[in-house]
Amino acid sequence: MKLQITLDILELDEAMDYLEQVAPYADIVEVGTPLSLMYGVKAVQKVKEKYPECEKLMGTSTAGIAHAAIAAHILDMPMGYVRGSAKTHGRNNRIEGKLEKGDKVVVIEDLISTGGSSIEVVEALREAGADVLGVISIFTYNTKKADEKFAEANVEKYSLCSVETMIDTAVEEGYIQADEGEGIISWLREI
Repeated sequence: MKLQITLDILELDEAMDYLEQVAPYADIVEVGTPLSLMYGVKAVQKVKEKYPECEKLMGTSTAGIAHAAIAAHILDMPMGYVRGSAKTHGRNNRIEGKLEKGDKVVVIEDLISTGGSSIEVVEALREAGADVLGVISIFTYNTKKADEKFAEANVEKYSLCSVETMIDTAVEEGYIQADEGEGIISWLREI
């Protein structure tokens, strides 16, 4: 039997203190609201800084929706989301939320690996008439393929956290050696 603990503490330091106490006894620790709020607020800061003309946020289905919703709420801005494909029932929508031609939107994505799903969302929004200002992701692997796809689609991307940051932390904490981290980054540059 496995013990799962869900942390739903709004103060990150308090959540981390609690986690340190229970981690030896838990098999799974789920972090929900604090992490989403933390990254949602960072996404808000980046939207304001990089795209002050933004009128609407569009999340990627499904993991980007929560981050887009939090950021949109804080910014008092409309939001919607884009599915991977159109529904097969109801209105058969691929894009949920009000979107008008010429709307200036920023896409909120959870993770960019090869960039494929992000670019599909950008293309769907452009086909619907949106002016896509850029994509903000929570995390990126910074792969060569993603860089190429974003350049080819002529869309800017910005990520709040990258694999380089994660590897630097792993090296600092002693989880991996520096040369192992360099190997991982070199490998990702080939993808």
